[in-house]
Amino acid sequence: MDQAIWYYAVGNSQQQGPVDLATLQRLIAAGQIGPNDLVWRDGMADWVPSSSVPELKTAQAAPSAVPMDPVAPAPQTYAPPAPQYGNAPYPNAPLPYAPPQPSDGGGMAMASMILGIVSIPGACIACIGFICSLLAIIFAVMNKNPVHAGKAKAGLICGIIGGVLSLVSSILGVVMQMNR
Repeated sequence: MDQAIWYYAVGNSQQQGPVDLATLQRLIAAGQIGPNDLVWRDGMADWVPSSSVPELKTAQAAPSAVPMDPVAPAPQTYAPPAPQYGNAPYPNAPLPYAPPQPSDGGGMAMASMILGIVSIPGACIACIGFICSLLAIIFAVMNKNPVHAGKAKAGLICGIIGGVLSLVSSILGVVMQMNR
């Protein structure tokens, strides 16, 4: 027996359900859900008319013996509203489960970028600039998340610039001390 949970929309009304297959078949047989009313269950790409679902065709009610009023406007075709969130086929339908994706949150890349930027002006004080640039380079290389590759690259570039400036600052400091 099909244990799928079904949803349905009669005319332009809001989504109804969840119901099991047997309940849905009884509603169709009673004429409460027509052949053009939409149905959906997990695994279906979109809402479809109940008459197009093989499991529901046998339950279709016999056509009504009441003639249509020739003056009444023709029923409008129903188009399901656009999803309001996610990829749900109908605004209140359950969203498909998507497992969380592993991510380092960009911490290494962000630290690399900040330390790389700090290492450039920190080069004036050679120790601080060199330590910051070294950490920026290490953190940039340790970043494995391609989403944060831009931050890591910025940290690497700034870290290299800060390291070179720190080295130049240290050499100039030693030369100036020797010339005293």
